[in-house]
Amino acid sequence: MSIQRLILRALLRLRVKRRFQKNPDVMVLRDIMAEMAKLSPRPPADVRLDHIEIAGIKADRLSPAGAPADKAILHIHGGGWVGGAPKNYWSMIWRQARAAGITAYLPDYRLAPEHKFPAGLDDVEIFYDGLVASGISPKNIVVGGDSAGGNLALALMHRLKARGAEMPAGLISISAATDMVNRDGTIISNARRDDLFVLPMFDSTNGHYCPGEDLTNPLLSPLLGDVSGFPPTLIHVAGTEMLLDASTRLADKLRASHVSVEIEIAPKLWHVWHANADFLPEARASIEQMAQFTRERIGANN
Repeated sequence: MSIQRLILRALLRLRVKRRFQKNPDVMVLRDIMAEMAKLSPRPPADVRLDHIEIAGIKADRLSPAGAPADKAILHIHGGGWVGGAPKNYWSMIWRQARAAGITAYLPDYRLAPEHKFPAGLDDVEIFYDGLVASGISPKNIVVGGDSAGGNLALALMHRLKARGAEMPAGLISISAATDMVNRDGTIISNARRDDLFVLPMFDSTNGHYCPGEDLTNPLLSPLLGDVSGFPPTLIHVAGTEMLLDASTRLADKLRASHVSVEIEIAPKLWHVWHANADFLPEARASIEQMAQFTRERIGANN
């Protein structure tokens, strides 16, 4: 493990977890992520950044030099459904895009509490359909998502399946929130080991994102739905985070449903460590694994 990991872990506990201990409201993420976005450097010169709009949904597009026009990474950013923006994930996604040689899209979907469920999911579905309508076949798209964005990516699979639409070629789930109902397992046992979050924060999401909704709805708790027919899936999760079981249970359910799945449990890291790729070598290694999965699913020879 790197010295950078030790330094970042201490900073995260000081600057993030301490804030949630004082105010365990998921809305705290909005300010934290807005502060982090201000520090996000632009991609390198060989990865073009464009602010675009597809089907009425704004997005950032990260295009490596020479990337084909008919293939796409669609990454859905995290932020507890209430915060975050594409800019928070430039450093993570341009690396995946460049290593895979595939253009990446980060939609700027609507956030709660101003826009409650299912507004953000609707935007993601509209954007996905817009990519397909632009001439990019689902068999040439890999969909990814982290944290709440991982939830939306999985919910999108349920939406596509329900309407009989073609699934994308692959799915990447990073520290995804898969179950809003059950509060057991590592969400309890890892509460002190988690470097970012506290338990009451998770319960605060309901009032902001989906007040009065049935939390067993697979569009809110994708783990509780039928995952048969989902695309081949790569799962990343940290071994000490509270959402560890949310990912391991997803992997088990996908396997039981005869879906190809790989899961990487990273020891002594934290929720969506990939976002610290500018400083953390472990993050860059994990992103390279994402790029390899992407190449295998929709690379030049596919």
